[in-house]
Amino acid sequence: MKYIINQIMKNVIDSMIKITTKTLEGDMDIIQSVEEIKNTTDAVGLNMLKASLENIDDTLKSSAQRKKDYHIQRIEDKRELVTIFGTVEFNRTYYKHKKNKTYTYLLDEMVGIHKYERIEPFCKSKIIENSLDMSYAKAVKNATPVNVSRQSVKNTIREMGQISNAALPIKQEKKIVEKLYIEADEDHVAMQDGTNKIMKLIYVYEGAIQKSKNRRELVNKRYFTGNLSPDDLWLEVADYIYEAYDLENINDIYIAGDGASWIKTGLGYIPNSKFVLDHFHLSKYVKKATAHIDSLRNPLWQSLKEKDKKQTLKLLETAIELTESDSKIASIKEVKKYIKNNWKGIENLFEKEKYICSTEGHISHILSSRLSSRPMGWSMIGADEMARMRTFRENGGNISTYYSLIRLDKKKQSGIKKIDKKTIQKQKKICFGSFDPYNMVQMPYIAKPEFKWLRAFSRYTG
Repeated sequence: MKYIINQIMKNVIDSMIKITTKTLEGDMDIIQSVEEIKNTTDAVGLNMLKASLENIDDTLKSSAQRKKDYHIQRIEDKRELVTIFGTVEFNRTYYKHKKNKTYTYLLDEMVGIHKYERIEPFCKSKIIENSLDMSYAKAVKNATPVNVSRQSVKNTIREMGQISNAALPIKQEKKIVEKLYIEADEDHVAMQDGTNKIMKLIYVYEGAIQKSKNRRELVNKRYFTGNLSPDDLWLEVADYIYEAYDLENINDIYIAGDGASWIKTGLGYIPNSKFVLDHFHLSKYVKKATAHIDSLRNPLWQSLKEKDKKQTLKLLETAIELTESDSKIASIKEVKKYIKNNWKGIENLFEKEKYICSTEGHISHILSSRLSSRPMGWSMIGADEMARMRTFRENGGNISTYYSLIRLDKKKQSGIKKIDKKTIQKQKKICFGSFDPYNMVQMPYIAKPEFKWLRAFSRYTG
């Protein structure tokens, strides 16, 4: 241990001298300096991790608790782990339980390394976190200098499992609000078999604050997603609303969307709610009906805003009469059917003032930017996991923290849960008791006048 500490300090000082000297000689700039420091700190990290793990293994070996329950079967079994610093190789001891005759590495159990695990958990959590915004290959590249396969990334995400929409608890008591807004939309995700699947998104919020001319911020928003049936997804939304809000005191609950049947399913789960047709989708249909007859567009909008159903349908009939193309006539009839089926939603859209719905932006930000904006094919499991992870993050969750908690829950109980203080103190004395950083063994450069700061630092930390 003392040798490793000396070597670490020597490497750090050698790197600093190299950077200073080469910069002064004109052979190194800030880019190369940062690269040199990164390489040095990675090497320091690997050495520290190796020393720490092997020190823990030595402590377990000398523990009275270990001697009582386990025989030493083998020593210095090698293991490698991919870390954020690179690949660390360390030795550990293999044991046999005296009573039940099982075999184990106590070091692995104590620090939480799973059998056959190639990537250490912290590095895994960073890869998962990166994968939310970039390809699996880039997620690895930004987490570790070691090459890790895409399949390993998939396996790591699969290990974490499906994040529930209820994973983040509701911290406050039931809130009283006058209005509640629920908006829903979907993303079309390309599958590996060439088909497209729908990924639904629903979010609940209390209102919006106008931050700038073109930007609104939703208040206390909560997202829900996943490869679920409409009934199951709306049931989760309803459970959240019942738990978070005092429903008896809410005057209006709006459910806004493009008129899809799965969105309207929510009306049966959220009491006293009313459907609002999304203005963005209504605009698409108005444009579709009047693209070749500009003179009808403004009158059609006027009749919609005045909630005059009779006049609206009459204008659409006029559009059909003025159209010669059979395909365009079919399109207008489709628009007519859409407006008739969603008339109540149109009335609610223009109830007092135009309802502002922002589903397109949320779909793009949370789902499309990762699931459908790039040419890739997903499995349904992978798409579901990714959608849930991104939604969890938008709800305020931390993926690395969540993964750590999952690891703790799944952690196999060690045969030795913790080491007694007496053994720990004894091992610390063996490793560090006589170590004096100011008098490091033949440490080059430290005695030189220009390293007065390092001697002062050593005395302070010692």
